[in-house]
Amino acid sequence: SILATPNRVLAMSSPADPKYDFVTEPVKDFYCPVTLDLLQEPYLTPCCGNHLSKEVYKRLQDKECPICRKPRFKAMPDMYHQRKMLSHEVRCPNKAEGCKWEGEIYNLKQHLSTCQYVEESCPHRCGRMFIRLKMEEHKSQRCPLR
Repeated sequence: SILATPNRVLAMSSPADPKYDFVTEPVKDFYCPVTLDLLQEPYLTPCCGNHLSKEVYKRLQDKECPICRKPRFKAMPDMYHQRKMLSHEVRCPNKAEGCKWEGEIYNLKQHLSTCQYVEESCPHRCGRMFIRLKMEEHKSQRCPLR
């Protein structure tokens, strides 16, 4: 499995900066040719047909295209490419704790909101951390502040 850091590729659909454990590695078209990271809000460069992360484009716009060297290049958001990126299959980041979920990146935030293997602080503020699966037992039977 391939781990990658997408930074803001999921601004609309996932927690900040997760590490993805891809079921199948994305093809190179989903990586920024400048940063070599997963595309962050992909922008299409009409001058050479490549994609750049939004962050890279904003930093370089009105300068030279980093791929074909066209001066004062412009680019536009590519929502189709963004949808394709969000459709990649990933494993839950809590796989090591026992979660078996696999699904599209787009659905990861929703999954994590209910994943029983997410670690949380005790609501009684005893300072202990537990996965959701074991929190109820702690709260009702073992927490010194219950």
